[in-house]
Amino acid sequence: MITSKKLLEIAKQIIPYGRAEMQQIGYEGELPEELADKLGTFRFEQPTVAVLENVDLAGPTGVCFYDNDVVLDVAYYGRWDVLERNRVYYDYALQCKGEEPVKLEGAWCNLAGVWSGNYYHWILESLTKLEGVLEYERQTGEKVSILTHTAPAKYVTDSLEAAGFNSFKRWILHEPHYQVEKLIIPSQRRRQGRTAKGAIEYLHSLAGDLGNHLEDFQYYISRKDASVRRIVNEAEILEALSSYEIIPVQPEQLSLPSQIASFRTASTIIGMHGSGLVNMVWAKNPRVIEIMTPDYINPCFFTICAAMGWRYDWIMGRPVEGQSEDVWVDVEELKRVLFKQEVDFLMDSTDKSPEAMQFPSLEDYQKILLGITEADRKKLLYGEWD
Repeated sequence: MITSKKLLEIAKQIIPYGRAEMQQIGYEGELPEELADKLGTFRFEQPTVAVLENVDLAGPTGVCFYDNDVVLDVAYYGRWDVLERNRVYYDYALQCKGEEPVKLEGAWCNLAGVWSGNYYHWILESLTKLEGVLEYERQTGEKVSILTHTAPAKYVTDSLEAAGFNSFKRWILHEPHYQVEKLIIPSQRRRQGRTAKGAIEYLHSLAGDLGNHLEDFQYYISRKDASVRRIVNEAEILEALSSYEIIPVQPEQLSLPSQIASFRTASTIIGMHGSGLVNMVWAKNPRVIEIMTPDYINPCFFTICAAMGWRYDWIMGRPVEGQSEDVWVDVEELKRVLFKQEVDFLMDSTDKSPEAMQFPSLEDYQKILLGITEADRKKLLYGEWD
């Protein structure tokens, strides 16, 4: 088995790109254990492009074999546990490897993976590798062709177009077995549940000017058509959010350019944990409220916000018996979290004295935070005290 470390030892060529990072993740307040485990310092090593020659790619995700040893950084995100949890792809790839290979000359990069058919994993773990591909092209003058998983969604082709890889530079893995003359393998930009800030900045660069002309919007991401992790009292949630001018949206119904443009100037993003929340990466400085289920807690969106310095809060939903990962959400708790974010934003951006903020007193400010009425909210935010 070829790990990320071993890959750098056997590579024919190594090209650095991006930058090493020292991430410091902190949070004021309580966190679920899974998120609290990510607090502290984490180092992302210098990202690189490793080059292997004469490799085999097999199966619909292009599992990579070099000297008959599997390369974890291709298809398995550098993780042995992902291979073990998705063993079926490996076993099938071994069968495909016995087929007559199609030979691919020149330089290629396989962006397919066992999870690349998911919007979240495609954006953060496949698309971000193109920064390394482009640096390889810049330094060597050699053009690289892209391989993607079978039957890619339109957001896959749209994102590759945005990065400069048109239909003449990308191919779909439709044959069972390929022999590749030169395989370009950029570093993983996600490690141990954290995402490198430089990777998010690269995604920002792909967004270009999309959405910059739009006003700031606040979004609630609905999962009403999803099979899991739905909010059963969503109608009640939407009614409460309407007074905040928060707009419901279903990102999967939008094209990728529309998703980028919509979220580019988003000032607030609220949603149940799921792929739709990854659209925060297109935003410039959003306030994020993640709704969770105790049946599945993942720190990935928390660590993105922490890396970028974005304001983050969370709400734990109440499980619904007999419904997979669906939850009921306390509307009053959501209002309190929203209000806290608004006040924190104002306190960060203005004179922090109660007098300057038009609070009647600091004591009143503290009381309001504990339980507010809509009238008090407007008084606090817009200075409408008698």
